[in-house]
Amino acid sequence: MKLYLDYLKLHFKSILEYKLSFILSLLSQVFVFFENGNVNNNITECLNVRNDITNMSNFFKNFKSLTNCRNIPNTVKNLSATFSGCSNFNQAITIPNGVTNISEIFSQCSSFDQLIIIPSNVSNCSGAFSNCTALKSIVSNWNNSYSSITSTDCYVGCNAIEFIDGKSIISPWTPQGKGLDEVP
Repeated sequence: MKLYLDYLKLHFKSILEYKLSFILSLLSQVFVFFENGNVNNNITECLNVRNDITNMSNFFKNFKSLTNCRNIPNTVKNLSATFSGCSNFNQAITIPNGVTNISEIFSQCSSFDQLIIIPSNVSNCSGAFSNCTALKSIVSNWNNSYSSITSTDCYVGCNAIEFIDGKSIISPWTPQGKGLDEVP
């Protein structure tokens, strides 16, 4: 009987070690997958983001093949640099009302040309659309809805802007081709 128990202990221990190493291997693959988009750069679509996430800062940063994200949970408060460097991203998204920071959210998204309505709770949109070279139309409800907002370089490098609030403007927006650096 003792021999059988020793066998079970040894067998159970090796099964446990095997399962633990398998779990650790899976975890390391997950961390590699989400390491700033530099390792696995073939992700084209985000199907689901967990509903309990509050911080999506740098979440998909530099995922160059990413073209869309189906949902941003209403629990999110920080979208800073979420899609920064996603050069193929071009999907209109709804920014949840509770979000306060969208700094650099679409920075360097050279294909991005979607109209985005920014919720009034946003207090930082610094560099939010910087170098979105395909962006042609923006909404300027800023002065009506925001009391205190940091908007430095929000549209810097966006030299394709042709419409503000649906009205045509003289193009290019700035003679130097630098884009907007202030909220209109």
